[in-house]
Parts: sequence; C-alpha cells; structure tokens
Amino acid sequence: MRCDMEDTFELKVRLIEIRANNYRAPFSIPVFDFTLSMMEHIGDPDPFLRDELIYMTIQQWVMQGMYTSGQLLQLLHICLDKHHLFCKIGEKGTESVFTRSFSVLLIPLILFADRQQPFLSSGDTEMLKNELVAYLLMENDLRGYTGDTGWAHAMAHAADAFEDLARSEHIQQPALMEILNTLQAKICNHQYTFINEEDERTVAAVVTVWDRSLLTDEEIAGWIKRFGTAPKPGRFPDDHVLGMNVKCFLRSLYFRVLNHEVHHKYTDIILKTLRQLEQAGE
Repeated sequence: MRCDMEDTFELKVRLIEIRANNYRAPFSIPVFDFTLSMMEHIGDPDPFLRDELIYMTIQQWVMQGMYTSGQLLQLLHICLDKHHLFCKIGEKGTESVFTRSFSVLLIPLILFADRQQPFLSSGDTEMLKNELVAYLLMENDLRGYTGDTGWAHAMAHAADAFEDLARSEHIQQPALMEILNTLQAKICNHQYTFINEEDERTVAAVVTVWDRSLLTDEEIAGWIKRFGTAPKPGRFPDDHVLGMNVKCFLRSLYFRVLNHEVHHKYTDIILKTLRQLEQAGE
C-alpha cells in the first residue's frame, strides 16, 4: 500500500511539472510508456490527479499528435478492458466508478484523432459500439458530482463518447438506432434523478445521430413517442424519478431542436409526448 501511495505521489509530481511546461513530454520515459502509467491511476479518487492532471495530459498529447495510430488503438483497447471500462461493473456508490467513467472520457479523444487521420477499421468501430452499449446498460452508478472525490458523471461521459462515435462513417443506420435506444434506456432509469446536466450531454449525442440523416422520420418519431410509454415500476418514488428524468430530457431536446431548423419537424411530437406525461401525472 505504501509503495502504491509513493507511486501515486511521484506520478502527481511529474504531471504537475509536465503541465507547468505546457505539456512538454518528459525526456526520461517514452510518451506511451508514461501514458500506460497514467492509465493505472485513471480512476484515482483524487479529482485533481484524475481530472486535472491525467485526463488533461492525455488530452493535450492526443491533440498534439504525440501518439501513433497503433498506440491510440492500443489505448482504446485498454480503455475497453475489464480493468477499465468494466472495472467492477455493477457496483454503486463506490470509487470504482471513476475508473469506468474516466476510461469512457478518453474515447472521444481517440475518435477525434481518428477523424484527423483515420486508423479505426469498421471492425474496430463496431467493437467499440458494442462495448459502449454493453457498458452503459450495465452501469449502475449514475452519480454526477460526488463531493470531495469530484466528478463521476458516467452518463455524461458515455453520452460524449456516443456523440463522437455517431460521427464515424463506419456507423450506419442500425448502429445509430442502437445508440438512440441505449441512451433512451438510461434516461428512463428509475433509480437516480439526473441533476448535473446529463440531459444536455445526452441531447447533444441524440442530435448528432439525427444529423447523420440516415434514420427515417418515422424511426425518430417512434423513438420520441416511446418516452411516453416507458415501463414504470408502479411505486413511489421510482415512478417519480423516471418521470422527472424523461421530462427534463424532452424539454432539453425541444429547446436544442429549436436551434436546428432541419429538425423542427419533431417539435410537435416532443411537445405531445411531454403533454402525455403531464396528463398522466408523471
């Protein structure tokens, strides 16, 4: 335990130095080897180390093109493995959520790099979609801000990843519909009330899916309407939690759509679904 604490302290000191030097790579160790060390601490409960140092350093290095395509693909596979994206999956209220949620948060960076210089195959993208879907459906810890340990925000981070994934030309109609259905399933949860703008991040992913123009109006309209018939547990406060999540999401979706003229045709359906929920006393 003491050795691990010493390793964490040393990593923190080195990352503070790297940040102070405008994220210049260290000379003493190859960038990717150092990144592997950071990945061992991606879920550290210290929010400064996890968010401000590790995540920001990897973000800067991706933006600066400091990784090869092969290294980024390897990093993607690490993010998706049982020690990261699926680390103690199913736990609720524990620190393991940070490993999962911050592994998810790295995926948009990798997808950004792929858009600059493509290296992900259709098979890689399909695998990524399948793993993200499986992860979000199994994620039970939906807390946003956790206090002294900072942001968990698994739902928001997953929505960010789906938003970037939806931009990929490898993702076609069936996969886009699967993304929408997965996000809908989590919005319609009755265990946790989203209070940290998870609805806004999810709406961004949804509109990105719509912007691909691969789904029919009937598919999108049907998807919106299904929010009005989401299965309820039939008890309080679970039904109330589900209703609050759905209404907040639909309201955010409505106002986002107002800024996208091409999607104005869905505003009436959104409003009708909201009225249906209000009349049902949700």
